[in-house]
Amino acid sequence: EGESHGDEPSSADTVEVDLGSFNVTHFNPASNSTLSVDFDLFGSVLATDQAEFEHLLEKNKVRLREQVLMTLHSAESKDLSDAGLGLIKRQILEKTNRTLGKPLVYEAVFSKFSFIER
Repeated sequence: EGESHGDEPSSADTVEVDLGSFNVTHFNPASNSTLSVDFDLFGSVLATDQAEFEHLLEKNKVRLREQVLMTLHSAESKDLSDAGLGLIKRQILEKTNRTLGKPLVYEAVFSKFSFIER
């Protein structure tokens, strides 16, 4: 049937799991401005991994949240205003999988992302 693209799973095999809502505000002394970021975070996991993922997420929920918040606190406004949020998604994906102890999440997905600098 469909062609295989490396180890990217097809969307039929993956489920979106809720990783929480985040709201981060931090002052950037370099630009004398305050960055405010709001979003809901989801992850794509294989349907067959969902149960294991939920188990690991439950055990590591607090740490995972801290990792995501740390990533955003150290993010630069140019990365936050990048339309695809490529760098931030990669960092969050890497930290999520490291926190879970297994590379279960294929993709970090932002929903309702808003970034304001004032």
